[in-house]
Amino acid sequence: MFDSISKLAGDFVGNFADKLLDMAPGLVTGLLSTAANSVLPGSGMLVQAIAGPIVDAGFDAVESIARDALLPAASDALNGADFGDSGEFLKSLAGSFLEGVQSGFGG
Repeated sequence: MFDSISKLAGDFVGNFADKLLDMAPGLVTGLLSTAANSVLPGSGMLVQAIAGPIVDAGFDAVESIARDALLPAASDALNGADFGDSGEFLKSLAGSFLEGVQSGFGG
């Protein structure tokens, strides 16, 4: 029962992080465009055209690093950790939470 709740919570966190990373490039590009318009009126579209692909590529790189390197490293560290006899239950919960995060973050 606790494993299911932990996995569900991890899935929620993973989905939330994935959606946040999907929305972030548009937000950052919009903020850059607004800042450019306040400095030089009419320059926002130019900033969006130039900065948009750069910001998208940056957030795609962050998402790729998180999915391909950070989450597997966290899983390996958790599997290699020794919690003793009393900590095995917590290790199991943390493992199922991390599996949920990985499945939620992966789509």
